[in-house]
Formats: sequence, C-alpha cells, structure tokens
Amino acid sequence: MGLSEDNKPLKPNILRGNKDMKFVSRIATSAAIATTAIACLSTAAEAKTLDFDLLFETSNQSMWDTGNALSFTDNRFLGVDWDESVSKGFEIPLLFDEIDIGFSAFTEGKVGLQSNLDLSGGTVDALIPVNLFLTLPDEPVLKGETFVIQSGFSFANTATFETSSPNAS
Repeated sequence: MGLSEDNKPLKPNILRGNKDMKFVSRIATSAAIATTAIACLSTAAEAKTLDFDLLFETSNQSMWDTGNALSFTDNRFLGVDWDESVSKGFEIPLLFDEIDIGFSAFTEGKVGLQSNLDLSGGTVDALIPVNLFLTLPDEPVLKGETFVIQSGFSFANTATFETSSPNAS
C-alpha cells in the first residue's frame, strides 16, 4: 500500500474511485441491456395481430343515465263504485204441490273521475358483439422511429339495438 499526497495510507478500492473499473462496469451493463433488447426485438420481427371479442349488453337501461329507466304509473279513481245484487223467492201453494218462483237482479258500476298517468324516461336495449383487432408492426421499432398500429372492428350479424323514446300518457 502506498501513501496519499497528505501522507495517509491508501485503502484498496476495487470499484469505487477506480475510474477504469467504473468504465468497465458501465460497458458491461450497456452490453447486457443491448443484448436483452436485441433478443426481445428479434422475437417481435413478425407482425402480430391481437383479437378481442367484446360484448356490450344492456336491458331496460335509461337513455339518460346509468341504471334502469325512469318509469312511473299512478292510477286513481275519485267517485263512487258499487256492485249490488238482490234475490227474492216465493212459494205458491197448490193443491197437491207447491211452485217456487223467484227473481234475482244485480247492478255494478262507477260514477266519478278516473286518472291514469304513465311516465317513461326512455329505454335502451342492446346486444352488440364486437370484434376488435390491432395489428402491430412487422419490423422492430427503433427509438425515435415512426410506426403504425393498424386497428379495426366489426359487428356480428346478431347485433341488436332498440330504443323507446320518453313518453307520458
């Protein structure tokens, strides 16, 4: 071991403080990163298409908000209603027998005001199968390089979409 300029003993230092060793360490790290990147890019050299089958489905959905559609019904009757019946029977004595005679009557009805109120905020019913696809580049992408990702979609023939507009009656 030698002495430093201020006559203190020098401590052995393998990586810290040794400029040559730091340089070698940086070169080794850079080489490892470059090798990993090349290995990863070589596996991505073929075009890759990603397919996603998606299903969008809802029933009785409000067309204005999440959740079920607004629906309100109010039926009121203000007046008089009745359902009455009456029956009366008589026996008429005869010489050797008797005869039963009777009658019945009934009546039913309403007199007054009937209100029927129905409100609907509008609904959406949908069943929409969608195939979404993304095609990635054929070539490896280099830093700063412009590349294109192609995308598209298609609807299945079974897709349905029905709406009912808001109404009041």
